[in-house]
Amino acid sequence: MLLAQIKNLNKKFQNQTVLNNINFDIESRQVLALAGESGCGKSTIAKILAGLLIADSGKFSLNENNFSLVNTRLKPQRKKIQLIFQNSLASFNPKYTIYQSLSWPLEEYEIIKKPIEIKDKIAELFELVGLNDLNLMNRFPHQLSGGQIQRAAIARAISCEPDLLIADEPTSALDVSIRSQILSLFKKLTLQKNFACLIISHDLLSLKNLADRICIMQEGEIIERGITKDILNNPQKKYTQKLMAAIPSLNPEDQTFYKFVNYLN
Repeated sequence: MLLAQIKNLNKKFQNQTVLNNINFDIESRQVLALAGESGCGKSTIAKILAGLLIADSGKFSLNENNFSLVNTRLKPQRKKIQLIFQNSLASFNPKYTIYQSLSWPLEEYEIIKKPIEIKDKIAELFELVGLNDLNLMNRFPHQLSGGQIQRAAIARAISCEPDLLIADEPTSALDVSIRSQILSLFKKLTLQKNFACLIISHDLLSLKNLADRICIMQEGEIIERGITKDILNNPQKKYTQKLMAAIPSLNPEDQTFYKFVNYLN
């Protein structure tokens, strides 16, 4: 079922075109990937959809409701689209405990009406994202490992009960073993919580088995799109072929990771 449509999205910075006529759809409970080299415009799309940047033009609908891309996003709309930043640790206030960081959106968006129920809700979120130690609630962000803080960031994002979850390079700072766990978590949550996930990544091998569909971007444009396995197994565009050819031979540790990813599928 169609969840979101992005039509004719355009963005310039200082008269330099960053996004040129971007169009794509996202279906419910689907993982869609945006892939391409750094600077191709992937993260700009994420920030515009999340309401952190203003587009020059474009249309965006989510669950048949129109969202503005050229004006400031309203609070009810911000709730429906959540962004997980590339640097999850930096996205947390270092002065707040994990409990305080997760309780804020629950209160701000009135997910929980009774303050006494907040702790139970956070414990539920911890379980969903695989944080098994409830004592982590009382720690500060810098006291968590890379994998733990990424899971906490996911918990904070899904606490708002979004329709669309956007993850910008969600595993770039993680060890290989933790990377596979986080990627499989996104896949599981889209099915379990009935939202769609837009993943921005340059890791084509992991996307091959975790993204349902993929859009390949080059210099602000989508040049190839389709079912992920079809595109990556038989790329039609020379640029996509170049990206696949640039993947280095895997070392033993990476081989273990991608065997695990293949197993998940």
